Amino acid sequence: MSKMQRCVDLNEQRAVAYEVLLKMCNTGQFLNDRTIDEICTRYPDLIIRSPEDCHRYYNCSGEDPAFNGMYSHWPSQYKYECHYPLMFSDETLHCEHYTKTNCGTRYSPTWECRYYRLQCRISRCYPCELQYPKCEDKEDGLWPQPEKRFFPYYMICKDNRTIETGRCPADKVWGSIAFPYKGQCVSSFAVPKEYNPYGLLPSCNGETNGNYQYKERCDAYYKCDNGIAFAVKCPNGTLFDSANKTCAVGGVCIN
Repeated sequence: MSKMQRCVDLNEQRAVAYEVLLKMCNTGQFLNDRTIDEICTRYPDLIIRSPEDCHRYYNCSGEDPAFNGMYSHWPSQYKYECHYPLMFSDETLHCEHYTKTNCGTRYSPTWECRYYRLQCRISRCYPCELQYPKCEDKEDGLWPQPEKRFFPYYMICKDNRTIETGRCPADKVWGSIAFPYKGQCVSSFAVPKEYNPYGLLPSCNGETNGNYQYKERCDAYYKCDNGIAFAVKCPNGTLFDSANKTCAVGGVCIN
């Protein structure tokens, strides 16, 4: 099919949708889950947005294969739902990336678990929130996964949506496990113990400014500056010298 023919077909579909809405308005009817069955018998090729939800639409060609076996909980066989994070576009009559659609005042979910297809509908299922961490009310950037906060798992948020999840890779410089902290994955030796029970960065509360030795290792130290602790890795070939409080070749570290 040529690009011109696709444009013609799309314009025809839009015209049909507009005609349906206009006729319903003139007769005091509204498009919803109860009226769509009757509408689809008269307009079997109709594709039209849901008036309430930006991520849903009606397709009169038939039921959405993704909902096979789920229609006992679903209002209409003609109601379709986009995959996260897509929204239905009035321009293309397809599901598009949320940044390319205009939802207006319609409901626009920002979390996977607000999409019906991912919600738990049986007695034994893995909780959705454990599979799909939530970025709602989070600033853009890297965060710990809420349900796995003290573990090495992160999520990347943008526009209150989760755009990436994963596990922090091991920190090769420190030779340790890494955790999400302050927008990045960092060594456990740079994560405060009061923030994460698996963190190994001691507190500087009540300590004078200066360099302090880790109990666990001699090739690093932590620095206290006005009550705030900072992790410092010694250069290769050096150790933290307990007397001079700095990294040095041949440094003597007393555990």
